[in-house]
This record gives sequence, C-alpha cells and structure tokens, in this order.
Amino acid sequence: MPGTDIEVYPEKKIVDHRVRISIQDTKYDVNTGKYERAYNSKKTLKRYIMNNDLLEIITRIRPYIISQIKHVKVMTGQDISIDFSNFNNYSIMEKPENYTTDQIIEIFNSIQGIDIIVLGNSTLMIRALSEFRTELIGVLDKDETIITQLFEKYEAVLSIILFGMESNATFQYKIDPEQYEMVIPDARMDNEGKQIVNLIECKRADAQMFNDTLYRNNTLKIKPEFYNAIHQTNIQRSMLALTAESYYEVIPKSVLIYGNLKKEIERMVKYKNLVRPNLNILKYNNKDVVILTYDELIEKIDNLINSHNLIKKPK
Repeated sequence: MPGTDIEVYPEKKIVDHRVRISIQDTKYDVNTGKYERAYNSKKTLKRYIMNNDLLEIITRIRPYIISQIKHVKVMTGQDISIDFSNFNNYSIMEKPENYTTDQIIEIFNSIQGIDIIVLGNSTLMIRALSEFRTELIGVLDKDETIITQLFEKYEAVLSIILFGMESNATFQYKIDPEQYEMVIPDARMDNEGKQIVNLIECKRADAQMFNDTLYRNNTLKIKPEFYNAIHQTNIQRSMLALTAESYYEVIPKSVLIYGNLKKEIERMVKYKNLVRPNLNILKYNNKDVVILTYDELIEKIDNLINSHNLIKKPK
C-alpha cells in the first residue's frame, strides 16, 4: 500500500503466519480534494476486517473462475454456472515470474502424490500447446505459407497433436521421381520406430469446401479448389511411392488441413444441414488422407491441454 515501509529479511523463512487485514472505507471530498475516512450512521468508521482463512479463499476465487471459463464463449448478458466442487483442491501461484528458481523447486517439492517428472512435462506441454493455439488463431486469416512457418516453429508438438506420437519433421520436403516433375508437400513426418510416414499439406483457413447448391439429392457441389487439394495429396503419395527406399514409404498417409467447418456451416444459407454429412462422407471415402479443418485442429489442441491438466490424484 502507498506509504507503507516493508522490511525484508531474506535469510528468514516465514511459515504459517496468521494474517488479519482491516479495510477502511473512504470517500472523495470535493472541497479538500482528498479521500477522507467514511463513517456510518452511528458515526463510527466504516471498516471491514478479514481473517487469514477468508483472505485465503478470496485470493483463489478470481483465478479459479478464470480457469473454469477461459475456453468458454460468453455472450453478452449470458449467465454462467461454475462448479465449485473442486475449489478446495485448487491452488494458485501469484505472479510466478517473481519467484526464484529455488522457490519454484520448493513449491514442486511440497506437492504430494504427484510424479514430479510427469508434472514438469505436463506443465511444459501445456505451455507449448497454449502458445501454439494462440499464435495459430492469430494467423488464420493469412496464407498457407505463413501457417506452414508457424507449424515448423511448433514441430515438436505438431506431430503429437495430429497423430498422438512423436515424429521427425522435414518441411518443404522435395519428392523428385525421375519420370515426373518434382512435388513438394508442406511437410513430411517420419516415425521410423513405428515405420510410419505422413505427408502434410496446408491450405488457407478461409478456403471454402462446398457450394450452397446441390449436384444431386443430398449431394453438395464440391468447390474445385477443395477437390483439387484432395487430389494433390493423392499425387504426392504416389510420387513418394515411386521414390521409395523402404516398404513403408510405398504406403504413406496424408493430412490435408483445410478451411473451417463451423464457418462453412455459417456461410451456407440453404443447405447448412448437409455440410457436415457431406464432409464426413468425403473423409470416409478418402481413407489415405485425413481431412482436418482448422477449427477441428484447435479442438485437438484443446483436448490435449485438458488431458494434461488432469493430474491424477492418489486414491
């Protein structure tokens, strides 16, 4: 507080001190230009006293609420119900950037019943995923070159998001068969232990998939750019097979990251209800390519973040 002198003794450790705080209500005096003490009807000071336990609860309320609603889309005037059943198990670390390494280690060591390596890995993974998510949302209106550069920046977590396993990534991978012209997928991802190869092709997040018209009953007309992107992945896999040096390079899979399913549905006027079934059928009948929209990619990231937040407690 302003005007308060605080003496610090770094060699002393403060343990379990009880704290009580007194809050004095004030009001602004327009005549003096100062804040004066406020009095109630009985001419006594308006003062509120909070003990140690109440302070401890109050300091956790705001961060707990934020943790429960940070991924919830809130509409103006909307009421939100928050489950406080886990509140007693929730702890906070205020302004962690102000803590020394020794203090952070001490906090970790005080946590009981949790594998410290698992906790550390989860913490780092959540941070990497959260930063990737934030930056990805920031480039969804950019072209595929910018998006691919972001994928390369976060290649350490990209394979885990897409395939649930680690892979070695090569971006702008050149496939150059003797009898055909070179093709260049945005990335090639190899897991030699599992003998799996995946080719990644990125398109714009605002690319459209279907027309709002029917080709036949229940069949939406496919945008030429979308169909061509799917066929491009077919060609890439065929060219890789021609240059294969091992059997598993003959049977690669592809991931095509394209468009936004939610916005595609919103864009439609007449046939909103046909977008999802048409896309799902298209995915099913192209089994060698995983068609993933950018909102689905973000949902995968959110699921991973949530899974790493679920630290198992001892029974």
